[in-house]
Parts: sequence; C-alpha cells; structure tokens
Amino acid sequence: MQPRPAAPDDAIVGLRKAQAEHLPQLTLAALGRARANDPDFPASVDKRGAELLYRVGDLKR
Repeated sequence: MQPRPAAPDDAIVGLRKAQAEHLPQLTLAALGRARANDPDFPASVDKRGAELLYRVGDLKR
C-alpha cells in the first residue's frame, strides 16, 4: 500500500510560492506586511536558507 500524498493545505512553502500558487488574491507585499504587523500571523514551521516556510493551511486562515 502506498502512502497517500499530503493534502495541499499541509504543504510547506515560502511566502512567494504561497502567494503564487495558493493565495493569488493577495499580493506578496500584503503577505509581507501582515507577517510584520499582524500578531495573529502564523509562525513559520521551518526555514530554507534565509526563507521562512509556512504551512499553506495556516496562511489561508
């Protein structure tokens, strides 16, 4: 039996990829401002180099 692929909302991506593929209604600048100013913005789950990574489902909330 093969493992099921992860749900799209469980994907771990940077803000640029999240905006391009999952949140096209928002601009990258708006996501960056929200990350800097919104205390309810989700915490990053990992880091790739200097890029913070987030769970897509958390960003969609």
